[in-house]
Amino acid sequence: MDYTANQVTSKDKGKFILTFQGMEAGENIVVRPEKEGWELVNEKEMKTLIPAKPDESPLKIILCKAGTLAAAKSKYYDTFELNLQNKLAQIKVESF
Repeated sequence: MDYTANQVTSKDKGKFILTFQGMEAGENIVVRPEKEGWELVNEKEMKTLIPAKPDESPLKIILCKAGTLAAAKSKYYDTFELNLQNKLAQIKVESF
C-alpha cells in the first residue's frame, strides 16, 4: 500500500511538518520535495525512517537553483565529510 504525506509549503525559516497518516515511527519513507526552478542536492537522505522524536532528528532538505546541482553537491558533501572527520577526531581525543 502506498502512503502519502500531506503537501506543505515551508513557512518561516523553511520549516514544515509532514504528517504520514496510518504510519508509525520507524517505518521507511521516501520524501520527494519539488520546487520549480530548484533541484534536490541531498537525494540520498530522502530515503529515511519516520523518526520517533522528529524535533530531535529533523530531516534536512537541501535545494539549489536549477543548473548548479554538481557544484552544490560537491560543496554539500565535502562539508559533510569534513564535519564527520572532525567529529571522529574529537571522539578519539575524548576517549583517551
